[in-house]
Amino acid sequence: MIYLSVASGTVSTAGDNTLVTPSAGNRLILHYLMYNPETGNTVHWKFGAGGVQQMRCKVPAQSVISRAFGDAMELRGGVGLPLILVLGMAGVVNYTVYYTEGQQ
Repeated sequence: MIYLSVASGTVSTAGDNTLVTPSAGNRLILHYLMYNPETGNTVHWKFGAGGVQQMRCKVPAQSVISRAFGDAMELRGGVGLPLILVLGMAGVVNYTVYYTEGQQ
């Protein structure tokens, strides 16, 4: 059985917004990610400041972008790299992330 941790809340600053940082020596393993801007915005996420853009979308107001990652399709960040949500402009964006941490 896998016990998931959850992080949820809102961000509103244009540019990088750190959502979750793994504990020392670990990496984040994503199982589900969702974001929902209250006003239209361009949004994407990445692992670490120099990470590759993931799910970059021009999202209309009140829309939901979500992705579940199953057992055969976990998405792992690099060791010590935080999960960052990047906003194209300032505006409230709600988010929820289900994750675990690991060393591999």
